[in-house]
Amino acid sequence: MDTLSIGAISAWQQQQVAQQVGIAMLKKSMDIQTEGALALVQMVTENTPAATPTVVAAPDATVGQTLDVFA
Repeated sequence: MDTLSIGAISAWQQQQVAQQVGIAMLKKSMDIQTEGALALVQMVTENTPAATPTVVAAPDATVGQTLDVFA
């Protein structure tokens, strides 16, 4: 009876260790993904101009008012 109890306790301990290792790996994976996402967000914010210039056409401009169609 004692052998069975020791075997069950040993198996339970191994299961607990395996679960802890799995959780540690999951946390590390999430940390790596967070770092990658943060780097992408920083890259986008650094390369985005602060204000986009507005284009104003001159009052006498004719660009874009006609469409040439060739058959």
